[in-house]
Amino acid sequence: KGIRQLKLQHVGDDLEIISFMLNKVITNKSIDEPLNSTSQELVYVTNGWDVSENGHYATNTSTTNRELIYLSNHHVTDLTIEVDIKIDEPKSSLTSSLGAGIVVHAQNFANNFRSESAHDDNDSIEGYYIKIQRNRITLRKQCYKGYSKDLTSTRITLEYNVSYTYKVEVKNNTITVYRNDEEVFSYTDDIAYVSGKTGFYTTGFNATYSNVKYIID
Repeated sequence: KGIRQLKLQHVGDDLEIISFMLNKVITNKSIDEPLNSTSQELVYVTNGWDVSENGHYATNTSTTNRELIYLSNHHVTDLTIEVDIKIDEPKSSLTSSLGAGIVVHAQNFANNFRSESAHDDNDSIEGYYIKIQRNRITLRKQCYKGYSKDLTSTRITLEYNVSYTYKVEVKNNTITVYRNDEEVFSYTDDIAYVSGKTGFYTTGFNATYSNVKYIID
């Protein structure tokens, strides 16, 4: 409530502002559910999701397919999300690029199934992707083709068809990731995405998500 003022001041050479956007963020909200049913809060960005008593299942029809679901349409800043993820054993032996995991501070997803662009790929989204692979977990900063990059990663051992509990904490510009209550890594991004949506993202793997606990600080 009340007046909000924003002042931008630049001294020096010419400055061109390409884009400027303000997003309303929410705080003090929590979700705790098994994910074995649909919900008004969930936002299905792609349609390759099946719901069963085991949770939400993402089906990727090819190694280049992507599936995305947001836990809500709200932009958030600080958050904690915990979810059980089980990755199916892939039918193809070409698994080096496959992934499944969690996105935070995400927005501007481009989906080549619903757009005219033939150049969309797994990087065609803005935000942070905690990408789980067969032998490592990577924090990837997504910013479309040519600008996405890995920020940090840690080697792990992952068994297919086995459920693991993953937790992601975002506080200011620091992201900390846990697996089965053990810290995997913590990373501070000096040039950070400060807000966005939270969800589940798969890039080639088929995966089941269940028992989500989501706290927005």
